Amino acid sequence: MKVDQTNMINRFGEFKDKKLEKEYEESELIVLFKYLRPIVLLLGILYFLFVIPDFYFVKNPKAFQLIFLVRAVYLILIGIFFFRMKSIKKYSTLCFWVTLYEVMASVVFIFVFYQYESPDFFIQAFGIIAIILAVCLVPNRWINMIMVSVFTAVTFFAASIYFLEQMDASDFSAVIFYILLVAALSSSASFRTHLFKRIHFLNGRDLIQLSIRDPLTGIYNRLKFDDELDKWISYAKRYPCDLSLMIFDIDYFKKINDCFGHLTGDKVLTEVTDLVRGMIRETDIFARWGGEEFVILLPNTHKSEAVEITERIRKRISGYDFTSGHLTCSFGVDSWRKEEERDSFVQRVDTLLLNAKEMGKNNVQSDDVHLKKPTLLTE
Repeated sequence: MKVDQTNMINRFGEFKDKKLEKEYEESELIVLFKYLRPIVLLLGILYFLFVIPDFYFVKNPKAFQLIFLVRAVYLILIGIFFFRMKSIKKYSTLCFWVTLYEVMASVVFIFVFYQYESPDFFIQAFGIIAIILAVCLVPNRWINMIMVSVFTAVTFFAASIYFLEQMDASDFSAVIFYILLVAALSSSASFRTHLFKRIHFLNGRDLIQLSIRDPLTGIYNRLKFDDELDKWISYAKRYPCDLSLMIFDIDYFKKINDCFGHLTGDKVLTEVTDLVRGMIRETDIFARWGGEEFVILLPNTHKSEAVEITERIRKRISGYDFTSGHLTCSFGVDSWRKEEERDSFVQRVDTLLLNAKEMGKNNVQSDDVHLKKPTLLTE
């Protein structure tokens, strides 16, 4: 049954799951840095360039000097924000600073407006509408957009009532209506943007999981495992460290399918997977190699330690009561050798698995080079 993803979003346009929201914010932060910085700088420069019409409309030299100073200070602050933005590590911190600068822009706009000798109420109302539209376009939390828009509108209305005289009530009411209408429409559009961006994030996340996970067991697939093995081998070549590999499969698995059916066989595979997954570390890479065969990469694990871990897993599986009853597994395990390539490493361990099968199954085989433990470990 397909999950309705819109039910995962709260009334503020964010994921209800805090962990999922944090994951989204981390991915969003990476994307934002690519275009938010130039947008912020461009808007700051444009905002400062409004000093040109100020020069023609403000006749009082002292008032113009004050306007110029305020706009210049705001541009300098924008420049500081532009250069320091890369050091911001949290999405919430970035949203805080974006919100603060938007509030400052609104305050500067209203301050400049009332430095004019005869401010035109309607023209400035269009400016407020432009600010609200810009606020809803610049990436930010949806709730922050609403708060800045409401703050800007209320401050403008309050300042207009205080500074302007003989203002027609019908004109004032009309301006209130249109500003609130623009704010409502912009807020609605930005909410839908937040919603769709999160749905897109979920879909992309699901696609990534499908591309790297085995659909039956939920562990990594062979393609993902090969990538991880290549990474760790490359790391081990640069920074000498222990790297061990375990390959195992279920003994007589064909008989399980023949006697109980493939659905039971699938159930057994998931049971084995869950059992083994609970016995290894989070840093270990566990994957389905194919059919009933599995692989586990053990980073920073010496051969002797890997053999001990493998033996514990073998004993745990052989003593567990599965859906089909008791079963056993055979194991091959060994460590990576210096300068060894991936294919030869895997081939060596796979050969050890075949040896384990030939030795009667339900045992662990490992190359005894540099290993004090016996190569055949049984109960």
